[in-house]
Amino acid sequence: MKSPLTVSRSQREKCKQEIHEIERFATEATCYEAQGIYDALKCFTKNIDALGNPVVHPNDILQYRSEVEFMRRLGYRALRLVKRLYSVSILYLESIFIARLQKNDHMSMHADNSKYDPALGRWVDNHTPWRDYSAILYTSDVEGGELRFEYLDINVKPRIGKLVIFPARREWFHGVLLIKEGIRYSCPMWFSTDKAHEMRKTP
Repeated sequence: MKSPLTVSRSQREKCKQEIHEIERFATEATCYEAQGIYDALKCFTKNIDALGNPVVHPNDILQYRSEVEFMRRLGYRALRLVKRLYSVSILYLESIFIARLQKNDHMSMHADNSKYDPALGRWVDNHTPWRDYSAILYTSDVEGGELRFEYLDINVKPRIGKLVIFPARREWFHGVLLIKEGIRYSCPMWFSTDKAHEMRKTP
């Protein structure tokens, strides 16, 4: 069900400009390495996505130092880009993980730091209200599986090595459309201006 939100034409155009697609952010070799990390270490994860699929988070694989550092390097490289694109001076990497969706999977529409409460008739904080910016690095090609921004009427096609960055607020309400063929590997990332939610450091 679509959550109610009124976005004027002028607001919509401004919001569209806040979505950044960076082609070839990562090399194919880097993307294949991310795929390999997921396939090798998914059995160690304690985290799952909304569909019940395992997601590989650095804090679940701390014994694999090189793989953890690989993920953190990707996250911090994206962090520097987010700070520059949105002119943010203080920002922290809140989370990064490697995920995999398969044929016929999809993700329902949601915002990353808020949700619509029909009982209250308004938007409220969700379980991660501290998230300010979101990013997704695609590490495989797939048919379907587009990132759909519902209120902005934008579909972003997954492409290996592409990084998509956008604010985490409700105007950027989004989901993943049905995957028609292939496996959609990705590295979702979130960033916060609140240091209290900075991702745990590697021991």
